[in-house]
Amino acid sequence: MPCRRLAMTVSNEGSSGTSDAFLRAQVDAWISSPRGKRLLDQAARNATRHGCAPPDFATIQLPPHDDRCDCCQEIQVRREGAKRAHGLLQLDHDHLTGAFRGWLCSKCNRGIGLLRDSVAGVQSAVDYLRHECPWLLPYRSPDEQKAWCVEHPEPPSPRLQKLLQAAVRNAKRLGYAPPDGATIQPAHPDGRCDCCQQIPKSGRGLKRQLVERYLDYDHKTGAFRGWLCNPCNRGIGLLRDTAAGVENALHYLRRDYPWESTYPYPEQ
Repeated sequence: MPCRRLAMTVSNEGSSGTSDAFLRAQVDAWISSPRGKRLLDQAARNATRHGCAPPDFATIQLPPHDDRCDCCQEIQVRREGAKRAHGLLQLDHDHLTGAFRGWLCSKCNRGIGLLRDSVAGVQSAVDYLRHECPWLLPYRSPDEQKAWCVEHPEPPSPRLQKLLQAAVRNAKRLGYAPPDGATIQPAHPDGRCDCCQQIPKSGRGLKRQLVERYLDYDHKTGAFRGWLCNPCNRGIGLLRDTAAGVENALHYLRRDYPWESTYPYPEQ
């Protein structure tokens, strides 16, 4: 893989102390640049709003010069005609310690945050997509559920009808397969999310849309997968709605990259 960071252009000749000092000078210059100030100010405001630790400036390292996300490895591009930078990378840091973790695209950054910003939360999403959750209900296969529906014809509830209509509209708008209503199965009786096992709180009005469980299905085949809370449903969707996409986030959080590490020099 070609070098991805400006700091990697430093010559290997000379003492390591001189190289580290030069790298630190590069980082300090980037922090003082207009783009660095804008990204760091945005990260500090978000930390204050969400009640997490602000980013530690002493641990920040340079972003990749080709705008490649450290999680999904996709190169971000600037939208033509946009007044502001779109699709460029966002600073990611540990929400408990403030330590720098990497540079992510908007989808990966939001997806990891929605999955509780932790290895355990992302691991639960991987297990859910691979049907390896020990707590997951023994759902029937799509073919078995279709045969069961033929033997037990029941009209869908008003709530399920609304969910299906919303899912069909989203599928048309985003260009993927609509849900197959014949494969949908009842949710967990105690209201738990099939991914994180948390019970969403009930609410009314607009708040109700953010706390109840949502229908999850395969965006390629339309087959039913389970019932998820709002954060898990959105987080899995932002991480490309595949087990491979969520596993990339798991590798990123654990620092066991299957690709070449993007931070070859010592952490600050």
